[in-house]
Amino acid sequence: MFNNQNVALALPDAANVIVIEGEAHTAAKDQIDSLAEHFYHKYEWDFRYDETADWRLIEITPFKIMAWGDGYDGEEGIRVL
Repeated sequence: MFNNQNVALALPDAANVIVIEGEAHTAAKDQIDSLAEHFYHKYEWDFRYDETADWRLIEITPFKIMAWGDGYDGEEGIRVL
């Protein structure tokens, strides 16, 4: 079994890049319950009771965050960074 918990997350936009490097851990029960409340209020869905998939809530502790680009979406003028 591998114990490497290092992760890299990136958005798919090549013009306005955000990359987060860090370490992943399974979230604690109290964090799951707290996040589930916020998630339910936003999406009206409680993932804790979703039996369609075997899920785990993963907490990422970032070590490095990198971002570059002009910061604006040219078509809509939305600030993305």
